Formats: sequence, structure tokens, C-alpha cells
Amino acid sequence: MNDISPSLKVVLLLLWLLVPAGVQAEADRVNQHAKDAELAKKILQDERMDVVERMGNVLLKTGFNAGGHYQEVWIRDLSTFIIPMLDVVPSQSVREALLVFFHFQGEDGNVVDGYVPRDKGESRYQFRFSATKPDCKAHKNTVETDQESSLVLAVCRYIAKTKDTTLLDEIVQGIPVRKRLEMALEYPLKHRFSRKYGLIWGATTADWGDVQPEHDWGVVLDAASHRAIDIYDNALLLLAIKNYINTVCAGDRMQQKQWEDCAEALRESVREHLWDKAAVKFVPHIYLDRSPFPAEFDERNIFYHGGTTVAIEAGLLTQSEIRTSYRKMRENVERSGAATIGLTLYPPYPKRFFKNKSMAPYSYQNGGDWTWFGARLVTQLAQNGYIEESYRELCPMLDRVIKHHGFFEWWTLSNQPRGAGEFKGSAGTLLQAIHELRDWAKNISMTTVVSAAKVSTATNTDFRNLLAKLPPGSTNHLDVVYVAGAKPGLKPDSVQTLDLFVPPGKGPFPLVFWIHGGGWHSGGKENSGIHLAQKFLPKGLALASINYRLTADAPFPAQIEDCNAALIYLRQHAAAYHLDADRVGAVGHSAGAHLAALMAVTGDSRRFSPNSGHSVRVQAAVCWATPADLDRDRGDWPKTSMMYNGTNAPLWGLFPDKSYDGSFARTASPASYVHPSGPPMIIVHGAQDKLVPPGQAVAFADALKKSGVEVTLRVDPYHGHDVMNAASVDEAVAFFGLTLKPVDP
Repeated sequence: MNDISPSLKVVLLLLWLLVPAGVQAEADRVNQHAKDAELAKKILQDERMDVVERMGNVLLKTGFNAGGHYQEVWIRDLSTFIIPMLDVVPSQSVREALLVFFHFQGEDGNVVDGYVPRDKGESRYQFRFSATKPDCKAHKNTVETDQESSLVLAVCRYIAKTKDTTLLDEIVQGIPVRKRLEMALEYPLKHRFSRKYGLIWGATTADWGDVQPEHDWGVVLDAASHRAIDIYDNALLLLAIKNYINTVCAGDRMQQKQWEDCAEALRESVREHLWDKAAVKFVPHIYLDRSPFPAEFDERNIFYHGGTTVAIEAGLLTQSEIRTSYRKMRENVERSGAATIGLTLYPPYPKRFFKNKSMAPYSYQNGGDWTWFGARLVTQLAQNGYIEESYRELCPMLDRVIKHHGFFEWWTLSNQPRGAGEFKGSAGTLLQAIHELRDWAKNISMTTVVSAAKVSTATNTDFRNLLAKLPPGSTNHLDVVYVAGAKPGLKPDSVQTLDLFVPPGKGPFPLVFWIHGGGWHSGGKENSGIHLAQKFLPKGLALASINYRLTADAPFPAQIEDCNAALIYLRQHAAAYHLDADRVGAVGHSAGAHLAALMAVTGDSRRFSPNSGHSVRVQAAVCWATPADLDRDRGDWPKTSMMYNGTNAPLWGLFPDKSYDGSFARTASPASYVHPSGPPMIIVHGAQDKLVPPGQAVAFADALKKSGVEVTLRVDPYHGHDVMNAASVDEAVAFFGLTLKPVDP
């Protein structure tokens, strides 16, 4: 050791320190994967979810009213159960129920709270009538400011679920629905907007509630009301605007920019005025005049659970703030003695602060336990990666629904049911929480990394077990070398392989390429290929899961060149593998979607083909979370994205000098090669994607449409980068089944 130079000693010391850290990191990853797999299994086998889902579906089939003794069809309720309702109710019926609200919309854009048949309804309401909807009457709770946002969300959710964009062009009293949606958003910004704070206001209520303290009933804004700004109304409006941008503004860049600016201004105002950074919580109210409560009462101590949940959904909190908010909510539940995370607020407003007798402490909207909002938090926890916590919070809600045989409106501290026993808001939000967790669990099962190390799939025991689940009679060809020999100046592992799965039968079978993601710098064919094969093969589709050179080995265009080399290899050997060389599709996620999109738009030109004598055209493509234009709107990429990931952004690895270059970025962008003869495509993107901006998908799809390419764009308002889920895979299988017309196995 004495003969070793000091500099080499430093290097050896660093290696000694780093290697164990790397090994530990890999061990941690494997352990986490095992935990996820076990949790996924537990969720998928939880029979309580099946029972509650069946109960919920039965209830949602009974109509659009809020449920129980409530005769009204309330828009803020309907907007929260419309998605699961569409699983069991004909979409045309749901469409007609939504259109009723537009018949009662005011000329200034205001939206009613709800409607009932003309011969029914609470007599104390001030009803309005419509000549174009004479069989109904409607009313507006003027205390709250959430009806307009709720209708926009309901329509956007309907379209996201059904793909029925024709609703936007439906004419109601001479005005198309798309215009009426804009009027609805403009109403609170024009008539209930505080220029001082840049936020919208309503009357004073308890969090998301619709009862004000100054009246026994409390649903009409009048001279006795105290106008106030809260987080619920503003977060819901921001959420509505975001959904409106993704659903209604697609293709209209000017309108999109207008509402994006509005959303950003609203977000900044919320953070400046409603977020208490020191307390890590939202302030309950900002009063425009004065508070209705005694001067000695410090309202700032109250934590609004419901409004915070909607704020999480609207993207107003960072991951750290979400963690802290959830911890505080869990602590509040334990301090109060409530049964579930559905606790509305804590501590409650003291006795007699509200004239309405139902608003006693820990009663109704003043500290009652509402599944309607608790289940929404469960969904948000799951969507933000807190799966274990999400499942833990869901379980007591499932238990009490089963025990009491119903979806009750709210629950006491002793976990006794109160209010409507068939409250559809509770059912709808519970079903969505169940679906969210089960989609995650199915996705874990599908996208499991088979081996923690880079070992041959042919010798991996777990992989072999998965092979046994493929359709009987199917064949597989593992670790097929399609690029042989190390290239000059590159590592020996530039040799590339693929796994090919072929359905049973003589064929020839259409072929779908699966291209893995991983920021171009990680991942491999073992990720998801075998799981996707279990979906594709029963439908008569062969599947090839390919490796390609990662950025540690070579910059762009090595990645797309390898994809095309794999395609050429399989076309050359199509007869031996029983493949149809003329029916080929490509599917990818994230970086893999970028490559699948490039295959789709450059195949005719053979620009990135390693062998110009062979066709690299594909006949269809599906792209999930696609970085489509690497030089577009760089300022719009979030700091958490693959462009701005510290000083070692995954995107930069594509470039020869490992630093951003605009001209080279355009060369590497699928958007640069859009042309009229491109193949049909499906583009799916999560509206909450923090890695790749949703605008990438919108602009790419718009360019494809304008050029004449058949393209379907689906912006999922409830997901982020994780849009490769069971529903998306089923959609892709169906799409390739139509476009490639497979042979029945």
C-alpha cells in the first residue's frame, strides 16, 4: 500500500465508499419492490372492495339525485360520482342530466346548485324556471361558490370517460355547451372576485360546507352574510380551469394560453394569501369585511381537511407539504377520536357559533366524519405515491359501509351513521378510491421488474413462472440477438437483444413492439414485456420487448436506430417466427413513447434506419406520457421533469456533449417529422404529469390532426406520469386489434 500514490489512494477510498452504497441502494430497491408486490397482492385479494363496489354500483344505477331523502340533482354531488356512474348507467342518460343544468344557466354564466321535477322539492328554495325545460325547476345556493366549477368538472370528467366530445357542440338556448362552460368559469371571476387578493369569495362556511353561521337554514347570501375567501372554492376553481384547458381548449393555443395564465395567477394568489407557510396549512378564511365570530376566537387554529384535499388534487401543494398535511390530518383524527380520515375539520367551531342546530361541534359539516371527502383524500394519497397510507385509510370506510349496509352521508365520533343512508357522493368517491388502489396494484403486477440484476431472461426462475401463464401453445424466443458485436468506441454491452412472444397457432400474426421507458438511461426489456404479452397474445397479437442502447453507451440517435434495427431483424425473419411483416405496431411509455412516436413519424423516410434497404414503417402506434417536442416551451417544463432533474437531466444524456442543444433537440423530436401519411396513433398523457408537461401531448396530437393523421388524444385528469395502467393497456390492445386486424389464436 505504501507504493501506491496518494491520488490513487483517494480513488480507491472513494470506490470503497461508493460501491457498498450502490449495493445498499440496489438492495433497498429490491426490498421496496417486494413490499409493493405484497401490498398489491393484498389489495387485489381484499374482498371488502368487491362487496362495496357491488353495493355502490347498485346505488348509482338508481338515478342522478344525491340519494336517500334528497330529491335534488346537485351538481357538486354529481361531479364527484359521475365517473363510476358511467360504468353502470348509459352515457346518453348522463349526458342528458348534465344538459339540464345549462337550461337553467343565467345570462351572466351562473350555474344553479341543483334541480328537481317541477312537482317536487324543498318549499323554502327560491326556484327558477326554464321554458326549454318545463318539467323541472332549479335553485341556487348563493352561499357557496362551487357550482360553476362543479359543472365544468362534471362535463370534463364525462368527456374523459366517454370520449363524447360532441357534447361540447350541443346547442342550449342558442349557445353551444363549450361557450357555456367558458361563461361558467368567467362568472366567479367577474362577479365573486376580490381584486385585492386575486381570489374568489363566498359566504362564511365551515370548510367546504354550504351553511353560513348567521341563519337557521343558511343557504342564501344576504345583508347578514359575511363574505370570505377560503381554500375549497379557489382550489376547486383551479382544478376546473385545468380540466377545461385539457378538455375544451385542445387545439386552440390562444384560448389555452389565456386560461393557463389565469390558472397560474390563481395559484400564485392562493400560495400568497391562503397558505400559511409557518403553520404548514391553509388559513380558514380571509374576510373581506369582518368575521362573524367573536373577536377573541382564533379561527386560524382550525385545519380544513376537505379544502386541503381539493388543494392537493389541484396541484397546489408540494410533496413535502402533502406529507406534512396528511400527518396533521392523521393527528387530528386521533385527537378528535374520529373513526376515519373523513373528519371534516379540527378543532370544530364551538357550540352556538352557527345558528343552524345541525352545526354543533363534531356534527354535520362542523367536524362530522364524511366519506365523501375522506375517500377523495384516499385517492389523492394513492396518486401521490402514499399507497400504504391510502389503503390503511380506506379500510375503516369499507368496514362501516358493510356493517351498516349503506353509504351514509356522515358519521359521528362514535362511528354511528347519520343523514342520508344512500348518499351517492360517498359511494362514488369510495368506488374511485377502490379503482385507484386496484389500478395501482394491477400495474405493479404488470410492470414488476422481474430481476434486480441484469440476468438473462432465459435463466430467470420468476420469469419462467410468468411464461407458464401465457396462453397454452404460445411460443417464446428469449434473448434474441438483433444487433451483434460491439461497435467501435462503445461498450461490449452494445450487443442488443429482444424477447419475442408469439400466440398459439400458425399465424402469421401481427407484431407489436414494446419499448421500455427509463429516461433513455435505464430500464430494460424485462420491465413489463412479459406482463404485456399476457394481454396481447390472447388477442392474436405477437409482442416483442426490446433492449436498446442507453445514453451511458451512446447519445441519440443510437436509441431509435436500435429500435429500427430490431424491426428490420424481425421483418427479415418473419416467416420463421410466424409474423406478418406488414402489420406492425409500436407502443412505449415515457422515453419509450418518444421512440415509438419517432418510429411512427419517421418510418417512411427511413431517416434513422441502420439499413436503408429495408422498411421501418409501422402501421400503428400507442404513446403513453410522450416527450414529443424536446425544444418546445422549455420554460413550461416543471423543475421535477426529465429536462430539469438537477445537473444531470435524463434528457441531456441524449445529446453528444451531455448538454442541451436546441437544434439537436429538434432533430430528436417526433414533432419535427409530422407528415400526412403517418399511421394512426393513440396518445395518452396525465394532466398531473410532473416529468413531461401535458402540453407536449396536446401540441403533438394537434399537429398530427392538422396534417391529416388519424390520432386519438386522451389527457387523463386523474393521473400524472403513471398513465401506463390496466385501462391504458386494454385500450392499446383493442386499438391494435382494430388497426392490425390480428388472426384469431
